[in-house]
Amino acid sequence: MRHTLKGIDRMNSLIKDILLYSKIASQTTSTKIPLDLNRTLHDIKETLNYKLSKIDACLNVDELPTVLGEPTQIDQLFTNLVENAIKFHSDKPLIIDIFAVEKSLFWEIHTKDNGIGISQECHKSIFTMFKRLHGKSEYEGSGIGLAICQKIAHEHFGKIYVKSVPEGGSDFVVTLPKTIV
Repeated sequence: MRHTLKGIDRMNSLIKDILLYSKIASQTTSTKIPLDLNRTLHDIKETLNYKLSKIDACLNVDELPTVLGEPTQIDQLFTNLVENAIKFHSDKPLIIDIFAVEKSLFWEIHTKDNGIGISQECHKSIFTMFKRLHGKSEYEGSGIGLAICQKIAHEHFGKIYVKSVPEGGSDFVVTLPKTIV
């Protein structure tokens, strides 16, 4: 019975994530507004405060820009990245640094952690829907989170990629066009 209930919970989560993924393009078209990423990350930090404190993690957020975006999706993108950093932390105290690097036409928003890292041969495939690097017994999840992040970044005329090595942490970089506000 417990096994069946666990399977039902996993299936519900999977269906919810697939629906979220499928709605991204239709939501993005008409609802982009100027978003202060400082406010977005402040709200995410408050929402995830319990999970962060539970593992004694430190989330540092530098001054971030304002970008044009759909609020729910940008929130989802950075929530997924922070939650992944929490999920894939190593034995040492987790430190997550979020900062921006200004380029000529866009911003690079970095979500950098000192977690378990990702081998280079997996850097592209992790953004594929249902791609999991670890078994369900090791880490929970549907394998859709980073695919959602990639779709949101693309719908906002940006991209996402990772720089990482095993045991060396990960740096997820989201590029978003500059906004004149």
